Amino acid sequence: MKNIKARYLWLIVLALLLVAVGLIIWIVNAPNGMNNVLTVILVILFIIITFLVQYATFRSYNAKNKQKIKYDTKTYETTIDLSEALKNADFKRKDRHYGDSYIKIDGDVAYKVVLINDINAYYDHESDQSYEADKRLDSCKQMIGIEIFNEVSKEALDRIPDYSFEIDKVYYTALVAKEDNKYICLNYINPNDTHKEYVEKLIEELGLKEINE
Repeated sequence: MKNIKARYLWLIVLALLLVAVGLIIWIVNAPNGMNNVLTVILVILFIIITFLVQYATFRSYNAKNKQKIKYDTKTYETTIDLSEALKNADFKRKDRHYGDSYIKIDGDVAYKVVLINDINAYYDHESDQSYEADKRLDSCKQMIGIEIFNEVSKEALDRIPDYSFEIDKVYYTALVAKEDNKYICLNYINPNDTHKEYVEKLIEELGLKEINE
């Protein structure tokens, strides 16, 4: 249900209300023997309608709030293959069901880059249960991560800005591939002094150069 847009949820609510009205008319005119059964169905229907109204309202409110947010963006370009760049920078590669995951530990700083090549598989978490996190990450004091979407969907574009965040020991962001070897960050967060050096290092190792569009 989370993939159904809010406007379709409201249409479902309207359709169920029409069914409920039909049931009420039916109950009034139905033989006594059927009244109890129809009443139970009507009660269940109203419970479903109540739940859908609450959920549709929540989805509509979230969608409206997201439209109001204007994120800072940043565009990069590169002349080298990202996989090759990561290999040359001594990142350790792991196959994932949706692409590739790369990790490098440099002192007490962990660098993580994820290349997403199959957006549907990316959201199918159940098919990747065999993946185990690198235990070396437990001893790291900082994590710098970038997820790079080589394939996206409308749903992903709505959610990707949320993948950029910064907390005490973590700086994480996401890039979306465009044409001509360009990548755009849909929600650029300027790293604080603690993370800045390491973020710039990772961007440089990927061969990404900032451009103005």
